[in-house]
Amino acid sequence: AMWVFDTDTFMFVQVNKSAIDLYGYSREEYLSMKVMDIKSNEDVPKVKEWISNGGLSNGTVKRRAVHYKKSGEIIEVEM
Repeated sequence: AMWVFDTDTFMFVQVNKSAIDLYGYSREEYLSMKVMDIKSNEDVPKVKEWISNGGLSNGTVKRRAVHYKKSGEIIEVEM
């Protein structure tokens, strides 16, 4: 699954079919959401800090995270 989000607003700007199928959100729903909407509440501050400290600047991200599907199901993902 893959998506692209704006690092200033955290809004999804692009999403592929795999992400739509895995998470259960439609393309339109994704594009009205922030990446934080699929993350656990405890992860949100960590993610904001990581991004503001240049965590995306090296082009390669390797970390584990907990995400929520539209159904409420929790999944662990590796980015």
